[in-house]
Amino acid sequence: INARKALELVSKCMTIMTNPSADEATPFCFVLKFACKLFLEDNNILDVIREVEEIPGISPNILELMANMAMQEPYVLKHVAVKCLHAAFNARFQSSISDWKKFAELVTDITRMSSSRKNLPDFCDKLIDMLAPLCSQGSCEYPELKAKWLVSWLWNEAVHLYRARELERAEKLMSKAIQIAKFLLKTFPHAEEFKASYQYVLTELNGLENDRK
Repeated sequence: INARKALELVSKCMTIMTNPSADEATPFCFVLKFACKLFLEDNNILDVIREVEEIPGISPNILELMANMAMQEPYVLKHVAVKCLHAAFNARFQSSISDWKKFAELVTDITRMSSSRKNLPDFCDKLIDMLAPLCSQGSCEYPELKAKWLVSWLWNEAVHLYRARELERAEKLMSKAIQIAKFLLKTFPHAEEFKASYQYVLTELNGLENDRK
């Protein structure tokens, strides 16, 4: 059976499901449908992610599996994998954070795979909004090593952007790195260094804006 025929068959099966959220075959059908679209290089593959998100109570593991599939050779569709991980993140932690290890793993994966994506600051803002009240209450349990990696990674990305003269994007990521460091790191030995570098970039940005006037 070829991929196109398999896609037709699984799509037909899904149309006759009366209660997809309770049907044990639903996860398998979505994974098979996603695999077929990967193989066929279907431009509408993101529709599968949206369909999974619309099923109440479906396991986020399905979305994480799909992310892994999207990154396999010969596909390596990073934008698809990131969409899957964002959906898994939203499904797992929409109301609360009960598994900090899994939370940090997803944050790490999303951040690492978003290096060339301009919406990374938006994800950082979302992360800060989630962490701020928990940190103020003393109930944040973000793993320290993962926190150090996140701050370092964001800062290094900002430095790369600065060297590429993408000053506005560099400023945004520097700002996010500093904010997240304040929330997650008990000790922040590079705080003054970060602050001075950030101020330097802000000064340079202001100078460019004044030159345009």
